[in-house]
Amino acid sequence: MSEDFNKKELLNWIETQPELDYIRKQANATKVDYRLDETEINRRIRPNPRTELPEDKNLLIKIKDAFWVPGSNLRGTSYASKEHDKYLNQTAKVMSLSTIWDFVCTYPIFLYALKGFKGLALAPLPIATVLSLFILWVSNVSGENSTNRTKGRSSRANLSLIVFLILSAAKTAVSGVGLDMMLSENRIMQEKAGQILNEKGLQTNLVKDQVFEDDSLTAQLKGASDQCNSLTSQQNNLNLNRKSNRDIFNNLDAQKYLKPANFANLTSLDLLNNYSNQIGPCYKKELIENIQAQERRSINQNLVGMNISKATTDNLAALYLTSKGDYYNTFYGYPLDGFNVQEFKAKFDENFNLNIVEGCDNEKCEGPVRWVNGSDAIAASFTQFFRKIGDPTQIYSLSLSLFGFIISIVLSGAAVCYLYLASKNKETRASYSNQLALKSNQIITEISED
Repeated sequence: MSEDFNKKELLNWIETQPELDYIRKQANATKVDYRLDETEINRRIRPNPRTELPEDKNLLIKIKDAFWVPGSNLRGTSYASKEHDKYLNQTAKVMSLSTIWDFVCTYPIFLYALKGFKGLALAPLPIATVLSLFILWVSNVSGENSTNRTKGRSSRANLSLIVFLILSAAKTAVSGVGLDMMLSENRIMQEKAGQILNEKGLQTNLVKDQVFEDDSLTAQLKGASDQCNSLTSQQNNLNLNRKSNRDIFNNLDAQKYLKPANFANLTSLDLLNNYSNQIGPCYKKELIENIQAQERRSINQNLVGMNISKATTDNLAALYLTSKGDYYNTFYGYPLDGFNVQEFKAKFDENFNLNIVEGCDNEKCEGPVRWVNGSDAIAASFTQFFRKIGDPTQIYSLSLSLFGFIISIVLSGAAVCYLYLASKNKETRASYSNQLALKSNQIITEISED
């Protein structure tokens, strides 16, 4: 050390400079080593080097720092300045805001996804919370590790930044969907029910075209009717008092109602399409008429559902009233609270002669409307959210969900850029330098021994 060096002057200077208050706070918090074996006072009390200082944070502070990352976690201990810590605190705040915001937005997705597993009961809530917090922590750790670009650690820093980027991109992609599920669940269910009704409407038109407007089916019905009437006419001309005529009558009757072998498990359409040549004309006529009657009832039912949907915009009620089987495939609960069923019974039963039955018939319709399977809820939300983003006429309905999606994009992009710039900063790189740490400890040791 230089002879002109004066420790008291240095200490007095540090104590009088306002901008060095952080050094004084750090000095006051520094642990010292009290050595009883030393006889000289200046050697008995010695401060520990920075590399030997233990962390004295309690558990709650450590938990808080894991999710709201302090700026000091983005640098090493070899070098620090007040201005640089301010810069790193800004970076840490942006990163923490990004990961916490994504946690809020993606939490509903994890919750609904876990609801799809049977046997979990109430477990989805804590499991989804733990899983979401774990991903948040992993993102923060990746961000912290991305700033250390000292010699030999650049690859690790790049990998950490890539991990942070991928996690942020994945969470951002579903952030709008998660918010939409949380804020607009009823609208999503209504639109899903409307989609099912529309699909049934398309099926109705296809069935109508096939069953009522299909020329081949119409021709089969006419041909079968003519043959059946011809055989019936032959039977009517027989004198049944004679045994031979009675045998002829029975043979004609067998021809009229001929059925293929092992037909019990076949539907009417399967019989008609696959065994047309093995079916008697009268039996074929009955098959076609039964098919048309059945499909006519189905068409009427679907038409009622579509009309209720259009008149009230209550797709859930329309689906429940007209097709409980399709309703229970996707939803549970009772959708008719506040819905005037009697008004529509009077209106549509007169036109379609249907028996619309309100009320709950089993445990599936008890309670509020809810999803049967969480995966259906997620799939419906994904489809609707991104379809509306691409449709200027519907994007307005996303409202806050779209706003949250944009916020997630901005925060994630800003966090990645801030972390990359922080890792390239000379002061950040100096804070991780082992050589600088050794040199500073050497100087402190020389000062203390002077």
